Amino acid sequence: MRISHRYKFVFFSFPKAGSSSVRLVLNPYTDIKLVRLRQVTPEHPFYDHMLPVELKAVFEQRGWAWDEYYKFITVRNPWARLVSVYAAILDRGFPGRVRDAANWASKRFRGRGLDPDIEGFRAWVRTVETSGAGGGGKEHHGWRRKGTWSTSAFVCDASGKELVDEVIRLEDAHERLPQLALQLKLPNPESVRLPHKNRHEHAHYSAYYDDATAALVADLYAEDISRFHYRFGG
Repeated sequence: MRISHRYKFVFFSFPKAGSSSVRLVLNPYTDIKLVRLRQVTPEHPFYDHMLPVELKAVFEQRGWAWDEYYKFITVRNPWARLVSVYAAILDRGFPGRVRDAANWASKRFRGRGLDPDIEGFRAWVRTVETSGAGGGGKEHHGWRRKGTWSTSAFVCDASGKELVDEVIRLEDAHERLPQLALQLKLPNPESVRLPHKNRHEHAHYSAYYDDATAALVADLYAEDISRFHYRFGG
């Protein structure tokens, strides 16, 4: 997450949707200090993957004018995002359900000449939720849990009202971010370009799916797929 009081914007960090790269671009304009989720206190409430509904409550407590800030996030093809979440979890260790799925896949498939990462992913993806526990892990594993949430679960309040002004497809961010920099009157808007940060190497996401798991994701994220015009393999 990034907040600029001078330029009146808030960027919310939807995990594994290019948010690390956007945060890097917006670092020069931010006016807040972030802490880890486990370190959140009333005095220091801001953390990377803070929800809009949580931040709105802080704004109201502090008397900040929520409606004066332009609030935006980036989203990503859900089939690709789930593979990215899984790859990141493998890189950082196996918490909870991912450990179980990965160990199971390694024992079952390695001896048969199959890729345990891909088979482990197919086992894990059957366990994900689009809200709540999300991708598994402990409560302080915010990016792991929220990394499998639907867009509406991340940006909406309890009544279903969307609390951001714009949702930018990651695939369009290279074009949209410089335009947004002009809109927000950021200095040197031409420099607001999207780098590729926090990248995890893996095969093309489509290789991780079979027909059943691809259809499962299509069902789980039907709203996102329809709204943002995503398709499998695109």
